[in-house]
Amino acid sequence: MMWIVAIVTMCIVLIAHHLGFIEKVYGVIGEVARCSMCSAFWVTFIVLCYYKVCPFEAIALSFFMAYLSNWVAIGMEYL
Repeated sequence: MMWIVAIVTMCIVLIAHHLGFIEKVYGVIGEVARCSMCSAFWVTFIVLCYYKVCPFEAIALSFFMAYLSNWVAIGMEYL
């Protein structure tokens, strides 16, 4: 069973790479990584989803953490 999953995954990645999707995803992730608020939002959201937090609560907490990250960054700059 796992061999089938591995083969299908490999085929999907190869098709996505051939169509340029992987390069586009890399570009978008690079843009997100440049923004501290965006990074805080997405990493917080992914971690909360991993811990099976309610999706609405995960989104709300992620937005709040992204906003709070600005203030924490300002505090870090003064240090």
